[in-house]
Amino acid sequence: MNEKDYMKEDWYAVLKEEVEKDGLMKTAAKLRYSATSISLILNGKYNGKPDKVAAKVTRKMASSSIHVPAKDMNSFAFMAA
Repeated sequence: MNEKDYMKEDWYAVLKEEVEKDGLMKTAAKLRYSATSISLILNGKYNGKPDKVAAKVTRKMASSSIHVPAKDMNSFAFMAA
């Protein structure tokens, strides 16, 4: 696996946990991203910037039972409006 900087961020851990819990297809559908995009992100092969995915993970998963650290919420607060 290619280690990308984003793979050390809290939202990535949340995404990974959600995929492990609910599966790739269900998680991708909840986020309204393709399973391919989510898979590429999880495997460190995503060529684009994952900022939009990160913001969506933070927003969507924060409203569920998964805890997202406050520092991530502040980072993406501008995207929630």
